[in-house]
Amino acid sequence: MGVISYLVTLVLIHGLLLSQFSYQANTVQAASVRSNDFYYKLKVVSHRESAPAPPPPAINIPTHFKSPPPRPVTPPPPPSGTISPPPSL
Repeated sequence: MGVISYLVTLVLIHGLLLSQFSYQANTVQAASVRSNDFYYKLKVVSHRESAPAPPPPAINIPTHFKSPPPRPVTPPPPPSGTISPPPSL
């Protein structure tokens, strides 16, 4: 019984929508517009000048392709014949 009521409701809604559509289609067809009514409203649009293209993006080299920074210079080892003094506190 519930399915039949849903089907009847669907048919009624569908019928109402189609009747409104056909009414609007008839009114649109009945309107007549002369071709010279709007000639004065048309304007010629000049060609727009395009803005210059933006510069290309800067290329960032990935870090795994970059060479490592130079190592800091280490002081030479003390000569082996001399004894270095103990560090002072």
